[in-house]
Amino acid sequence: MQAILCHRYGPASHLEPTEVPVPEVLPGRILVRVRAASVNAYDWHRVLGEPYFVRLVDGFRGPKNPGVGADVAGVVEAVGEGVTETRPGDEVFGMSVGTFAEAVLVSRDAVVAKPANLSFEQAAAIPLAATTALQGLRDKGRLRAGERVLVHGAAGGVGHFAVQIAKALGGHVTATTSAAGLDLVRTLGADEVIDYGREDFTQLGRRFDLILDVLDMEGAAFTDAASQRRHDFAGQLFHSLMDAARRRCRVALDGQKGLGHRDGMGRIQKPRSRSRSQDLDSSDLV
Repeated sequence: MQAILCHRYGPASHLEPTEVPVPEVLPGRILVRVRAASVNAYDWHRVLGEPYFVRLVDGFRGPKNPGVGADVAGVVEAVGEGVTETRPGDEVFGMSVGTFAEAVLVSRDAVVAKPANLSFEQAAAIPLAATTALQGLRDKGRLRAGERVLVHGAAGGVGHFAVQIAKALGGHVTATTSAAGLDLVRTLGADEVIDYGREDFTQLGRRFDLILDVLDMEGAAFTDAASQRRHDFAGQLFHSLMDAARRRCRVALDGQKGLGHRDGMGRIQKPRSRSRSQDLDSSDLV
């Protein structure tokens, strides 16, 4: 089978389809025939090796695991010993390492059944972005019904899931976005929407119990530069994947704004006390 591998850090232009063996089906694992995979900022960080602390975990000269891609949707081809939740032929989606391939081995607890009303491309655009939003709001942020939450960067991959999840958890959602994302974010259910290109939301005197920062909080100039780099990366990666795409491995850029506003490591800023909300000040957004 073919897979996209990264043996050294650098631009996506050096990635290309490589012939590799089909993974052996191990106990507790599932072999999925890939029908779609999505591109995340996580892939951008891993391929470039930036920021450099990524290399402390992933490998100094290149990724220890050369597989690229985290999100996947496809059809179960085989299951390992002990796997009873799924069987060959089931349509699933979830996460693994090395999903830019014709087939990938995933953990039994890392995939779920794909809803029939979702295409493979739609399902592949969900896992990493939605999980990041869910963990930030529910697990780390401990958002409770009635609390006020600010989602900064609400039209991107993580952000547009965060708005919907925060509403489902009962939060009052204020969302920031560029002018291009205003209508989208309103349709997602945000209670208040701010165009961060026209208003400095840190100076509005609003009070929030939780802030989910999906952008980098470094100002518009940095955001625009990062967006362009990620856009270039996505374009290069698509060209590298064309041969694999013709072999049934399709790639879906998820998020309404593509890769530009996606941060797989969405940072969270919480007030020091849960007993009362505090005035939002620019010094709090560190």
